Order: sequence, then C-alpha cells, then structure tokens
Amino acid sequence: MSALLLALVITGGTFAYSYNTRSTNIVAVGKGGDFARVSLNTSINSTWAVFGNYRGSIPSGTLFNISTTSANYTGDLVATVYLANGDQLSHVYKVLGLFIEARYPRGQKVNINDDGVVDAKDYILLTLQNQSGHMYIRQTVPDTYTIMIQSGYYISHRWSTGWPSGYQSPIIYCDVAPRPR
Repeated sequence: MSALLLALVITGGTFAYSYNTRSTNIVAVGKGGDFARVSLNTSINSTWAVFGNYRGSIPSGTLFNISTTSANYTGDLVATVYLANGDQLSHVYKVLGLFIEARYPRGQKVNINDDGVVDAKDYILLTLQNQSGHMYIRQTVPDTYTIMIQSGYYISHRWSTGWPSGYQSPIIYCDVAPRPR
C-alpha cells in the first residue's frame, strides 16, 4: 500500500511539473495605421438638473462619432461603451440608466445587437451595476456612425448637499476594435 502511495506522489509531482513548465508563443498580427477614428460629438448636449430624492429622465444627446472613412476600412466593428466614473456617480444616484444607440449619418438606427433586424432592441443599457456594453456594427463600405444617448432615467439620493462638484455627470468612454467575420 505504501508503495502505491509513493508511486502516486512521484507521478503526480512529475505530471504537475511537466504541466506547469509548458510554453507557448503569442503571434500578433496587425494592420498598420488606424482603421477607425473616434471623436467627440457635442452637437446635441444631454443635460439635466439633479435634486436630492428626485426621480427624473435623461434626454437624448450625441456622444461620439466613429469614422472608418479615412482608412477606407470595410470590416465589421465592435464599439465598447463604458461609464468611466461609476464610483463618483454612486454618491449622487441610487439608480442610473442610459440607453445608448448608434446611428448612421442620415439618422437611421444601426443594428448593434447583431440579430439582423433594426428595431427597438438596438441599444445597450449602461447602469451603475452594468457599466459597459458592446455594439456590433456590420459594414460593407466605410461610413461614419454617431453614438448617442437615446434616453435615460435616474433616482438621486436623499441629500442634495455635499455632492462634490461634477459627481452628477457621467463620464462615458468609447473603445473601437475590428470584429472578425
């Protein structure tokens, strides 16, 4: 019996050693230059007043433009939108929801959930609990897309004094990557 235990210990140690000492290589392949440009779009500002113990709505407004025209990029995209200051927002809001969508330059909605249909479901919801979301954009020709707040809602905390300046304003970040087909 002790010989069996000794054999298990020896082979288990050898297996763990060989398992932990494997190596691999990472091969990175990239296209030179930017395939898309992200720029701020403040043509329609989304502004609202926040009071203590208040429930309100957030109006629509533009956030970013994503353009693939300068690089003549025709591949698909994934745009990830983040709430970058959730820690600050939680001092002001009990609940915060932002419906984010993408639009073509001519105003039509973009099918961002990759279901093949442009409909009311083509948005991502950013909240204090879910602070990021992905938008999948299929394209066949280079174009420019506007990322915008469709609408939103909030419930503020009871107190309205003592909030540090700027804590009521969401900071939104957008990252764009190519999406394999």
